Amino acid sequence: YPDDPEAAAAGLKGLVWNMSSLFEINSTVFFSPATPGKRSDKAFFFHHGHSNCVCPGATALERSRCRPGCNSSMPTKAEAGMPGYSWWDLYNVSAFVNQELGQDLFVFSMPLKGVNLGPGSTGGTLQTNHWWFLQWEQRGDHPLRYFIEPVVLTANYAAAAGYSEINMAGLSGGGWSTTVAPAVDRRIKRSFPIAGSV
Repeated sequence: YPDDPEAAAAGLKGLVWNMSSLFEINSTVFFSPATPGKRSDKAFFFHHGHSNCVCPGATALERSRCRPGCNSSMPTKAEAGMPGYSWWDLYNVSAFVNQELGQDLFVFSMPLKGVNLGPGSTGGTLQTNHWWFLQWEQRGDHPLRYFIEPVVLTANYAAAAGYSEINMAGLSGGGWSTTVAPAVDRRIKRSFPIAGSV
């Protein structure tokens, strides 16, 4: 991420999964290594859920699409301005996972939210409601895959990279994903859903 020198120096990378079927859609997963240039033994997945960014811009799409120069919408007033609540790490979990746990971090967002805004959105209208997928389900698509497949694809990537173990946590909609994804992919050893699966 050359537009964000701090993220680039920390080794931040984006994995972009093309999941297009009846329409064009991608899912971006951010990779934050515990030590730039090295792989940790274990991988940790964190799912943002329905969080978003606050960005400069003239249109609703510009103000919501997470990118360098944006801020997280998640800090409380007391936390606003603290380092770590960034455009890619909306809940400020990277410091804990990278430094305290010593694990490489993979950060997910829901389809149609944050960095994954796109299908159905225009300059003036944001399409962030998951009911948007109903039209495609009625044409034979399987919308559940847009929520779970990025986790499975990233687990494939992590397994190929040689991680000995994958663990996962997530908040809200990310907590729901953290409940469902490990039921689909048993390579995820431990899951910690937060306020998301009831």
